[in-house]
Amino acid sequence: MPDKSIKLFLDTEFTDLSKQGELMSLALLENEQSFFYGEITDNWPERLHLLSRVRPDQSDWIKANVISNFLLDPHSAPYIKTEGKTYLVKGERDFVRIELAKFICRYYDIELVCDGGFYDMMHFVDLFGDAKNDLPKNISPIYWELNQKLAEKNKTTIREAFLNHEGGGHNALDDALKCHETWNKLADSN
Repeated sequence: MPDKSIKLFLDTEFTDLSKQGELMSLALLENEQSFFYGEITDNWPERLHLLSRVRPDQSDWIKANVISNFLLDPHSAPYIKTEGKTYLVKGERDFVRIELAKFICRYYDIELVCDGGFYDMMHFVDLFGDAKNDLPKNISPIYWELNQKLAEKNKTTIREAFLNHEGGGHNALDDALKCHETWNKLADSN
């Protein structure tokens, strides 16, 4: 087994910026040829329905910007397709979690890199249970935050870095790939 940590790039899409927000999709990416992309089919539709009654603007935004960018057929769950080192999965949370654990176990020691890491990590850890007892042992519960690196390089605040860099298009896989590309550009410029 190698003794070096590998950085994997995490992105999640979820219903809202609150503790009650529900995970809708996630991606964990090493590179363009090695990634996991999963869409979850349970829990979030109920949360979105509730939002449509109390925050219709938020619900409409999620439909237009997140659901419209899902990659997998909405009528094909459970679904799994693996080719080489890529996993495409759609199903209930437990199904997605089990398949994600299979992807994760291929790595010895994982450090996660996120863009907007608080929410990404909250939903990622919640998918497994809790960070201390349920998170796979090869994953550090502490993550690298892309916006901190951007702020350092550009000599701005973290908020300015977050607001000024270009992310993906509210698709977890696209966003994880953008995070990977930006991280590598920052590393190359040092």
